[in-house]
Amino acid sequence: MDDTGAQIAFDSEGSIFVAGLTGGSFPTTPGGASRSTEKGVFVTKFSGDGKRILYSVVLPAQSGLVFALDRNGYAYVGGSTGANHAFVAKLSPDGSTLLYNATITGTSSEAVLGLASDGSGNVVVSGVTTSRDLPVTPGAFQPQMRGLQNAFVSKLDRSEERRVGKECRSRWSPYH
Repeated sequence: MDDTGAQIAFDSEGSIFVAGLTGGSFPTTPGGASRSTEKGVFVTKFSGDGKRILYSVVLPAQSGLVFALDRNGYAYVGGSTGANHAFVAKLSPDGSTLLYNATITGTSSEAVLGLASDGSGNVVVSGVTTSRDLPVTPGAFQPQMRGLQNAFVSKLDRSEERRVGKECRSRWSPYH
């Protein structure tokens, strides 16, 4: 079994979050948002003293891993799907609900390499793409790809919470 803990964070109550990649069969908790036994990304929340697992979930993913918490305890994770498209998922503070698992897709490949939550519950992601048709907001400072691959920055709207498993809508998204 190949499991790698790659990110760590603490919430305002002192709980410990560990996120990483699993090769499969990673332990999950009953009532969690996902109990996949496939290769993927795991998020595990421990009590502040590290003695109890409060939740542990696995989301199907292929590679890459970025992780963040917002001030309300929502967990965000991003990376690449098996189809080489970028994804961003949001988990409820208790880990019981996958609020969204949105993809950022073009016809080639994308990966999320960074993410952060703003104070309003929106998420800003950065990444890399080789797609020439990545959805770009009208009026973006660089509306077309230059070169073989480009960075992208996208701000996801809080309304994504109603779109689990669908392509995301961005407030803005330019190539860079």
